[in-house]
Amino acid sequence: MMKTLKTLVVVISLCVTCWVLSACNTSKTTTVEQYILPDLTGKTVFNYTDVIDINKVYVSIKNESHNTIPKNEFIRYGNNLQPGSAVAVGTTIEVYFSDGPTQVEDNEAPVLTGVEDIEIPWNSEFDPLAGVEAKDNDIDITDKIKIIILDANKNRIDKIDTKELTTYYVRYSVTDKANNNTTVERKVVIVPIDIDTRYTDNLKIDFEYEGKNFIRDGVGIVTLERCVDGDTASFNVYNPETNSYTNISVRFLGVDTPESTELGGMQQWGKAAKEFTCSKLSGQGVTLVLEADPKMARLDTYERYLAYVWYNGRLLNLELVEEAYSQFNLPKTAKYYQEFFDAEYKTRFTLRRIWGEIDPDCPTCGVKK
Repeated sequence: MMKTLKTLVVVISLCVTCWVLSACNTSKTTTVEQYILPDLTGKTVFNYTDVIDINKVYVSIKNESHNTIPKNEFIRYGNNLQPGSAVAVGTTIEVYFSDGPTQVEDNEAPVLTGVEDIEIPWNSEFDPLAGVEAKDNDIDITDKIKIIILDANKNRIDKIDTKELTTYYVRYSVTDKANNNTTVERKVVIVPIDIDTRYTDNLKIDFEYEGKNFIRDGVGIVTLERCVDGDTASFNVYNPETNSYTNISVRFLGVDTPESTELGGMQQWGKAAKEFTCSKLSGQGVTLVLEADPKMARLDTYERYLAYVWYNGRLLNLELVEEAYSQFNLPKTAKYYQEFFDAEYKTRFTLRRIWGEIDPDCPTCGVKK
């Protein structure tokens, strides 16, 4: 009986113990509210709250560089979270926005082009900025260029005057956003206008000279006897009546080239004018034709014939004017007055030879001591 009672007590004790342990391990189940992170793609630091509920989660804004996503635009969530991830309400989440491309230190100066030294024809238009460009890492910053104009002595002036044969300097300067500067100095030289012979090129012989005699007919083929000066020469004229040649001295109509001899008082460009004339008259195979002007005298006061001299179809008298070896001196009634007038007017502005240049072969000729 005693043994049975002890067994019962043990069983009851075990049951009580199990009930107590079971009661201790039993707890109420707690439900935690979740928040699903939205997709903030395309949203910026200024409007992301239109999508995310800041009453559910706390937002910690972060920035990082990004080469493709624009500045201030959403990049990602922090802590490996993704759009659609569930987080407990009240959680603090990191939201990263773009800080723009990674900034690289810019030490490269802008590049200026079109600023090479240049020669400008006299009395022509010149814009110092025409054709000039500035680029900074392929970005056009031409509108940032500043210029300073200097005269030949490097004194600052307001503008370039192309009516003066001199040298100017243009200083170009441009600075980029990183404060890198490029400065270039350009030399601008005003030079005489190039000579052209447009009037001589276009003028053609308008008379018959084959079978004509200059002394008799006022036109005819001749041969050169001697080249005297830039505007004077001796020619042989064939006389069919005597079947012989007559030598005549001819003064060229419409021109008066500088003197080329000591006897005449050497002048600048005189020797050059003589060499030019002689080279045209004595060329191999050249055809020389003399033409008198029907409205002018046939002889001058020195009994020299007055004539227009044509060589291979070109009027030498007119070419001497266009090549700046002579002024012209024809009356308005002369046959070729207009051509000579236009040629001189055009050539004056070249400032070449007799119109403004020093003769390098005789720089002191004609200069009073």
